[in-house]
Amino acid sequence: MDEPTQLETAGTALLAATPAVSQEAEPEAEGIFLKIGKGPWIRMEGLAYTPMEGIFIIAGGDEESGSLSLSWTGGQGRFPWRLDREGDQDIAFSYYPPSLDWVFTGLVPDSTQTFTDTRGALVVTEFGQETDELVSGTFFLYPATRLRVADEKATGSSPIEGRFRVRRAN
Repeated sequence: MDEPTQLETAGTALLAATPAVSQEAEPEAEGIFLKIGKGPWIRMEGLAYTPMEGIFIIAGGDEESGSLSLSWTGGQGRFPWRLDREGDQDIAFSYYPPSLDWVFTGLVPDSTQTFTDTRGALVVTEFGQETDELVSGTFFLYPATRLRVADEKATGSSPIEGRFRVRRAN
């Protein structure tokens, strides 16, 4: 994987290149693979489904790996993390570790706790249309914000990369 170029702006490192997801994530295996910073790969079972018209979700996890959710409007393509007009994310990421004390999200707070979108995207390369067909792709967030669940205060951030290859449930 090529190392991204870093630019220093007001003390914040901005990544100027989009990294490729590491091959350590078993590219042909089914499931959801997640890497936080320089930590180990986390693997979880997952599935893809449409809970309602216009929303598509990839979700997975268990007691040992935590739980992850990616949501977007469906289809193939590159989808940057994005807030809609009401302040909810219509292209969204969340990962809860097994402890459930905090969550990594695709939102970045400023000094007034106003949230904006992180850099990075959900990239869907395969979008099966029928039950049991594959939905696959990658995702990256630079950075993902770590929020305490109890009060939704930012407690840090970390880059996250991952990939998914899951079956449609509906």
